[in-house]
Amino acid sequence: MKSMLEKSDWDHKDTALSIHGPMTLDIQSSFKLKEGQVFLKSRNDAIHELTKDKKQILRTDLMKFSREKGHAMYLSFFVDNESYKYKLKLGSFNGTKGLGDSLGRVSNNMYFSTMDNDNDKQKGNCAEDYKTAGWFNNCFYANLNGWIRKDSRKDASELCWYDWGPTWSSLKSAKMMIRPM
Repeated sequence: MKSMLEKSDWDHKDTALSIHGPMTLDIQSSFKLKEGQVFLKSRNDAIHELTKDKKQILRTDLMKFSREKGHAMYLSFFVDNESYKYKLKLGSFNGTKGLGDSLGRVSNNMYFSTMDNDNDKQKGNCAEDYKTAGWFNNCFYANLNGWIRKDSRKDASELCWYDWGPTWSSLKSAKMMIRPM
């Protein structure tokens, strides 16, 4: 029997989308489901559609500029609908030794914030301050939507995972994948 942590259990399909724009799209986007086609206003609607009916697992693969790899796994992952501001709900955390729970410890049960839609608990706007978007409390410890550079820096506006090595060191890559439990 394969471990849930084995990467071979994950089927990746390239679905890269930029999140540095506004919360809603100017044109209707569509997301193809087996049952038919659903029209969505935002990228978060797609995530909600994927997570609303079946319990999902989230696996995030991370890589440092040194090529060291790690992963974080949440045994449940749900994003609520627009009425609930795309609230994030994460289950228990399991990850590579030495990699802490940077996403869950401050982003769990938080609403999604963008530069044009501030839903965080910070006095200012975390998304605007760091030029990113995400589930922010008093900002974040994981910036999986941060800017990607060609070399490592200590900058929270870049792709980073606070609890893995030197704090705020930017990462070379991050990939978030979900699958049914």
